[in-house]
Amino acid sequence: MNIEDLKNAYLFSHLSEETLRKLASISRVKEYEPGQVLFFEGEKAENLYILLEGKLKVYKTTFKGIEVFINQFGPVTLIGEMANFEKVPYPATAEFITEGKVLIINFRTFEEEFLKNPEILVSIIKSLSNKIKMLNKFIDSTVVLSADARVAKLILESPEIFEVLKHNQIASFLNITPETLSRVISRLKQKGIIFIDRRKIIIKDRDKLKKISKDEPLLLNNT
Repeated sequence: MNIEDLKNAYLFSHLSEETLRKLASISRVKEYEPGQVLFFEGEKAENLYILLEGKLKVYKTTFKGIEVFINQFGPVTLIGEMANFEKVPYPATAEFITEGKVLIINFRTFEEEFLKNPEILVSIIKSLSNKIKMLNKFIDSTVVLSADARVAKLILESPEIFEVLKHNQIASFLNITPETLSRVISRLKQKGIIFIDRRKIIIKDRDKLKKISKDEPLLLNNT
């Protein structure tokens, strides 16, 4: 595989050419189409995945077959690494929202030959720390903020989600009802803050949307 792909991954950008060549021997790059699955919930974690390009969603499936959206990721990011280190099956499914490219590394060999490198260990710790920050952010977004703020924040950060996920999935992620989600979006449209064209959300007044996302005193019913 191309060593440049390894250099583009923050975990390995500092490694020597010799080490990169050795790592390349246990790695490969694979391209994905929208809708393709990187790994399924319950699948054995055998590879270390680093998202190089594109965006994917991570979700769990209930016993009734309903998808519960957890989060989305963009490049350059380790995906599902906790399952590797804990040696447990993947706790959720990762599916591509857009076209993507992933660096795939045989984890057993990586663990034996590369985890002794302190710089790699530090990078992995930073990645896990970022996941904790994302969890805290998720809690803030789905528990502390109002429904209006949650929807506004999601539109600001990930408007493409509305093109690929159903309203009930988005509502589940935001911890609100689908009816509440529809009402908030309708009010945002009526106030001229957003415009929707074939499920694509176009932000027309970013400043107002930012205020709403922070639960600042800008009420949709009065603006």
